Amino acid sequence: MDDALIEAVYKREPLWNPDSDLHKNAMVLKKLWEEVAYELQRDVKTIKSRWKNMRAYFFKEHKKISEKPSNVDGTDNACTSWQYYEPLLFLKRSLNTEDESNFSVDNVDTKKMLYMNKIPLVRKLRLRSKIQDLILAELEAVENNT
Repeated sequence: MDDALIEAVYKREPLWNPDSDLHKNAMVLKKLWEEVAYELQRDVKTIKSRWKNMRAYFFKEHKKISEKPSNVDGTDNACTSWQYYEPLLFLKRSLNTEDESNFSVDNVDTKKMLYMNKIPLVRKLRLRSKIQDLILAELEAVENNT
């Protein structure tokens, strides 16, 4: 299942690439996860959970490899025995983007930024989802009244 999951997610770039225009569109992401689940004949919750674990382990392995020193002759001494490291190398692009975005401070109040960093990501995502649900409900109400 893991090989098929990697391939299915890779084909749907907004799921893994923060630079994608659709990466922050919850409705698009939901649809893409449903497609992946259908393709792999599993439920969305299982698929997303497995992807989250694989992605986290990839980043952990990548950090470990990146911190290993090279050999004296300049060759890379780093290696991993995890079979999914190489198939997931496309995630390095998202890793670089996330690192850079953590350091951009364009006209943001420092106190506000410190506060926002303390809010867990899960809570931020839930709030974003609730806001999108409210907007959709309002749009539907307007359409029904017309």
